[in-house]
Order: sequence, then structure tokens, then C-alpha cells
Amino acid sequence: MCIRDSQRSLTLRTTAPQDNLPQDFWKQALRMRLQNALKSTRRLATMAAERKEKEALSLAASQIEESLQTLASESNDLVLEKLKNSAYTKEATNIVKENMNRIGKLFLGLAYSMAWARLREIQLRERKRYLIERMKSDPNTFYGAAYSLAIRGDYIIKANIHSNYRKKKFVRLLPDEGILKWASSEDAIRSVGRSRIYHLHEVEGLLLGRLTATFKKDYNKKLEPWLCLSIVLHNRTLDFYMKEEQMNLWYYVLSTETKRYNPRAYVPSFGRFLWRKCQMLMMHFFLADQLKSKRGRLTFVKALVAYKLSGTNN
Repeated sequence: MCIRDSQRSLTLRTTAPQDNLPQDFWKQALRMRLQNALKSTRRLATMAAERKEKEALSLAASQIEESLQTLASESNDLVLEKLKNSAYTKEATNIVKENMNRIGKLFLGLAYSMAWARLREIQLRERKRYLIERMKSDPNTFYGAAYSLAIRGDYIIKANIHSNYRKKKFVRLLPDEGILKWASSEDAIRSVGRSRIYHLHEVEGLLLGRLTATFKKDYNKKLEPWLCLSIVLHNRTLDFYMKEEQMNLWYYVLSTETKRYNPRAYVPSFGRFLWRKCQMLMMHFFLADQLKSKRGRLTFVKALVAYKLSGTNN
């Protein structure tokens, strides 16, 4: 029933403009047909091989030109009425109407398809949001555990750029407000004056490993790189050293919320984060001795090859 109604409305919309056509519509249709005929006749005249055929086509072209001039300058009502009711004019008018209907249906079909695609996109987005919100509320899922930890807050070791010390800080994320807070303790984070606040739209990227100036200090060289996470801001970095069970949860939440508030931030996907972490673990535990003599950038594929070769040599 809905399909019939939509088809009926489509037909009505495409045929409605014909009822409001201008009075000189037949003139425009006739002029268009004569102009097309003139172009075709001239093209055939240039392609004609025989002289008689060429002369006949040239004569036909001149007659079409005279008809166009007459159509533009004629003011006698009887002559105009006769032209309007001629079979040639009616045929030209019907052709233009059919083209208008075809174009109208094409545009309406395109509009409907775009609207349907947009609606489908919104439905899928809402469905995905619903599933994520449902998983967030369930502490038994990875997503729920991650958001529960971040919202509740957790103690994380923070490295300092200005001194050689690392202290535990209480860190909390407020996803709805897009705010990351940290303080010396859980009680201090409730006080505005004793806590630090950073907005996620100010975050320019997330870096895994000892890549910042803080982690490159001699004091931090023994830290496992797969447990080092840096939050890059405009004028500084927040460098955290996490436990194994903390890293995956915090990275998932921080990467998801950072991309939400700042889509242009450099935030590798969670899958890419896991691959990078796996590469660091392999290089640290299996390839440390082999890599000391290697030069150049080591990719994950090269690490796998080196690990395979080390196994065959042993």
C-alpha cells in the first residue's frame, strides 16, 4: 500500500508541472525541435558525397531557417493558431513533456535515494550508539569495564618532565563533559583548586611508547614502552606509566572520547594500538639481542621475520 501511494505521489508530482505550462510553451518546443532539425540537416549536408543530395539538404536547412524566423516574427493570430495545432508542433510538445517527466522522475528518485541513504545512516549510527551505551552500562563487558574504571577514577603513575620522579596520581574522565582530571589523591580531585582539568578537544594525539621528552630521560629508560602512554596537548604532554591491566582499558576510553571531541586528533585505532603493543612485546622479550645490530625502522613484519629466523637458528 505504501509503495502504491509513493508511486502515485511520484506520478502526480512529475505530471503536475505540465498543467502550469506557459502559453508560449508550444513555441519553445517547436523552436527546439526546429533547431535540432537544423543542426542535423547541416551535419548531413557536410557529410553528403553527391552534389544533388548536398543541394537538397542545403535547401532543407534554408527552409528550416525561414521557419524559425517566421516563428519568431509572426504576429498574426490565425497563422499562430494554425502552427500551434499542427501535428508537427504537437509532436514536438509531447517530446518536451516526456523529457520533462523523465528528468523529474530522475531527480525525485535521486532525492528519495539520498534521503533513504541518509535515514539508513542515522539508523545505523543510533543502533551503534545504543549498543555501545548498553555495553558501557554492563561492567561484565570490556567496554563497560573500561568506562566504569575511567568514570570512577584510578591511580596511575605520572612521570614529570621537570624532575626525576614518578608519582601516583588519581585520574578521572568525565565523558559527558569531555573533561580529564587528575590530582594527588581521590579526595583532592573533588576540589577545584587542588586538581588539574584538561578538555578533550584540546588533546592533539595519543602516543604509545617512550616517545616524548619525559620518557626519553635516563631516569625512565627502563620503563616498559608498551605501558607508557602520552596525552599530547598544545604546549605539553601528560605522560603516564600504567599497569598491564590498566593500559587497554584507559587507551580504549581515551581514544574513543578524544576522537569524539576532536576528530582531527592523532589517535590510532584500538586495533592498531594492539598491533603496536604486540610489536613492542616481541621486540623486548624475543628480539632484544638481534635488534641491537639492526639499523633502520623496524616494522611489525620485519619483527616477525626476525623472530622466525631466530627460532630456526636456535
